[in-house]
Amino acid sequence: MALMSKAAIVTGAAQGIGKAIAARLVKDGMRVAIVDINQEAAVAAAEELAGQYGADTMAVQCDVSQEEQVNIAVQKVLERFGTVDVLVNNAGILSLKKPFVEYTKADWDKIFGINFMGDVFFCKALIPTMKEKKSGRIINMASQSAETGGLAASPIYAASKAAVWCMTKSLAGEMGPYQVTVNAVAPGYIMTEMTRNAGYRDDMVPMKRLGTPEDVADVVGFLASEDSRYVTGMIVDINGGTVMR
Repeated sequence: MALMSKAAIVTGAAQGIGKAIAARLVKDGMRVAIVDINQEAAVAAAEELAGQYGADTMAVQCDVSQEEQVNIAVQKVLERFGTVDVLVNNAGILSLKKPFVEYTKADWDKIFGINFMGDVFFCKALIPTMKEKKSGRIINMASQSAETGGLAASPIYAASKAAVWCMTKSLAGEMGPYQVTVNAVAPGYIMTEMTRNAGYRDDMVPMKRLGTPEDVADVVGFLASEDSRYVTGMIVDINGGTVMR
């Protein structure tokens, strides 16, 4: 699945699943922009991947919930790489689970702003380029919470990921004539820095182990490649069997 000369943006890529995705793409020969709200961590991740794999990487600081910042970030990447062939909308945050009526509008706005509107803003910024080239890959980060309602996550988180799920399918239909595929992955219980205190246990999974960031990254690597050229509008479960469809 060689991706030489291709360029990608991975959001929330300074750590966890995003960093594993960026590593997978650079190992496949792709130039990668590490986009993260934490500038220092983004630079460190970009330098680490460049040193480890001899990759062409760059770090871009961006709050994905702010459309102006997203547009600036995309412009920086286009100026550096000349193109963006793959967009991985990975940036996201969890929210503490509590009774539904205790969530405020600010809680809803914050989670949806990052988990959903961030995807919207990056898609809006890059779709014109992909349509003009008549090629591209958009890969969004959904969650098994979108199917279960958030057994171990808050209703806000589950709802935000359900929105990603529906947008992915809708956008796949619109972008099909331009040979741009739009898919999402739906991770289950994945052990990362963000989920370390979420209470995930091996016995919650039929395969009797928690997922790793690399389990997710390998599927994203396929969806970013030419091997997935006829796959679009799919939500790919990566959960060790906790949800089966």
